[in-house]
Amino acid sequence: AEIMHKRERASQQSALAETRKREENLKKNVGIQKECVANVRLLFN
Repeated sequence: AEIMHKRERASQQSALAETRKREENLKKNVGIQKECVANVRLLFN
């Protein structure tokens, strides 16, 4: 039972780390997108 608990915990920590990575990537992408929109607006104004 102890081993199963440790495995489950490790699995959850791994999933959490993966989720955090995805979140960081999304934040970067949103930042890039905002920059692109700002650049396009500058071009057309």
